[in-house]
Amino acid sequence: MLFSQHYGIPEEDLLNAVSNGDYNLLNNRAVAMEDHLNPKYMTEEEYIVEMFRQVAKEVNNTNALSEYEKPKVYCGIIETLMAKIGMSVNPVFEDFSSYYTWSRWDKLLFMAKIPDFDDFFDELKSGEHVLSKDLEKIIPQGSDKAFANFYPNEEGLSKSRIFVLRIVKNLRDDLWRGIWMSLSRDKPFFRIIFYLVNYIVQILALLMIFLFPIFLLYAVADIIYQLIYGKCLPSTYFVSALEI
Repeated sequence: MLFSQHYGIPEEDLLNAVSNGDYNLLNNRAVAMEDHLNPKYMTEEEYIVEMFRQVAKEVNNTNALSEYEKPKVYCGIIETLMAKIGMSVNPVFEDFSSYYTWSRWDKLLFMAKIPDFDDFFDELKSGEHVLSKDLEKIIPQGSDKAFANFYPNEEGLSKSRIFVLRIVKNLRDDLWRGIWMSLSRDKPFFRIIFYLVNYIVQILALLMIFLFPIFLLYAVADIIYQLIYGKCLPSTYFVSALEI
């Protein structure tokens, strides 16, 4: 189980303590529906709203019910039509409603081992704490990777260089993740087409972000040139500028 490996919690202990052997762990619609209505996991305001909603439902007061019950909104005409004919379509913001298993979250959040502060930071003579140089050698229990959000290879690099490296890495990871998910047994293979289209759109969007300032500068220069000389700036200037 990835969750067990990532946080260094034995899988058997995790399942027994959190979900009574349920391998879905936090994803359980029946438990989510029960916990969602449990006052133990509500704020005072949420509890009052839920009471009003229950009363409105009992007396069949549709006006009051529309105020205290969130309307089901679907993204697009096709999803709306599918929902009306009884097909299984999740409304907007309810894709992860089966993860509202608050009773399981309550047990899970405190199972991972709390790290020792001294393992992460070194104290300088001035009293200031800095990230330990030994941190890149520490591997979390049950994992073959170093700590998340820790990038020792980026030390000393400029912000622009780091920005470009992160973009390239994200694009590469998104592509491989999309291909891997498309090849999964429980996923339709044709999904890979959408992932590839999405990947191409991402690249085009990034190119637009980088090229837009150049086009903007050209437009400003062209306007100034027209005001001074009364004619348009030759396009060859722009092409030569891009080549440089």
